[in-house]
Amino acid sequence: MNYQDFGFNVFDFGKLFLPVHKVESDYKKHFPILNKYEEFQDAEVDFDTLIKYIVLAFDINSPIRHAYKDMYEQRVKAAQIAGFKVDKKGKFEKEVEQILLCENQKVNRMIIRYVTMMNNEDYATFVAYSEALRKQQEKILAGEVDQEKTKDMIANINTLKTSIKDLKEVLLGESTDLQRTLYEFVDSTVLGISPEEVASLYEFNQ
Repeated sequence: MNYQDFGFNVFDFGKLFLPVHKVESDYKKHFPILNKYEEFQDAEVDFDTLIKYIVLAFDINSPIRHAYKDMYEQRVKAAQIAGFKVDKKGKFEKEVEQILLCENQKVNRMIIRYVTMMNNEDYATFVAYSEALRKQQEKILAGEVDQEKTKDMIANINTLKTSIKDLKEVLLGESTDLQRTLYEFVDSTVLGISPEEVASLYEFNQ
């Protein structure tokens, strides 16, 4: 990854759930947990580049999330560092733009699966709520809804903002070690393997 060009160093990525900065390719080989979930079996773009983008843009410990406050800017920087190319005008290919705008349902499912793999359903909900809030705010700013619907949308926005604030407080106060232990048992049910086998799949980041 060309993260040096953006002012990052290898130590900035030390807390990533999937340490994609340590290897450049064959992620399913290096991170066998990816083979256990059906969401990661069908990619319409280069799989390794896509996984790098998902990790860099949506991992709670990604330095990109802390360096850039705007959500879309985070995704653009993540895409560039991951290796998605732009043309002479600085534009990504259409299929990549759709991914950045969360308009690709297959990739959306990969994102949700990844954030739940990090053992935090509240974080997955936080990501979903934040995206819903952004889209509703854009519709109001663009004047795409009539006055009556605008009232309902404003109410939805206020509800989402409150929920997002509460989720932030929950996320900052939870023990990741306890979450890991709990989710090893949850994943054992989903994957049909023992909790010990699940734990071994996560050893790549020890």
